[in-house]
Amino acid sequence: MIDLCEQCAEGRITEDERGELSDEHRPDSRGQSYAVNVANNLYWWVADRYKVNTRSVYYAADVFAFQAGVEAGLLPPQARSYEEVRSVLEQPTLAAIRDRTAQGWGALVRDIYGPNPFRTPAFDPRRRTPDVLGLSRRIYDERDFAAMPVLADLLEEAGCDDAGILAHCRGPGPHVRGCWAIDLVLDKG
Repeated sequence: MIDLCEQCAEGRITEDERGELSDEHRPDSRGQSYAVNVANNLYWWVADRYKVNTRSVYYAADVFAFQAGVEAGLLPPQARSYEEVRSVLEQPTLAAIRDRTAQGWGALVRDIYGPNPFRTPAFDPRRRTPDVLGLSRRIYDERDFAAMPVLADLLEEAGCDDAGILAHCRGPGPHVRGCWAIDLVLDKG
């Protein structure tokens, strides 16, 4: 599903084609375990254009804790509902796995949506110098996010004084394709 959304964002398939393909590849979760149901919900969260849905991120993090519980022999792999697994997932070790995963995924959501998913930051197109655009395209195409601090320096040299953009580019990440700052620079809005 992520690949289909990426193809759509890059203009290789249309929104309608993405919808048809996502329906075709949708996992069937009827009668499946809790983990399969959560994975199915995550699939549709992605299909709905990466909606910011913290509950879905948290439930998806449950999958990792669920798997750890199954591997430790604390949970049966065929558990069907959240009620069946809730008390086990609240054990300190599994809760810590779930919380770390949710925090990590939350960081990815913030990388995609930026500091405020409801308001796109303003970006002065004059800051899109050939060097800024060239490096941004390379970062995007090659997924070379180690170059993000260099992009911050180039943006600053081009006159960008937006502290949020510069801090994000210089920050530890994580960064992924779809990073709000790269998309802003490349005008992929």
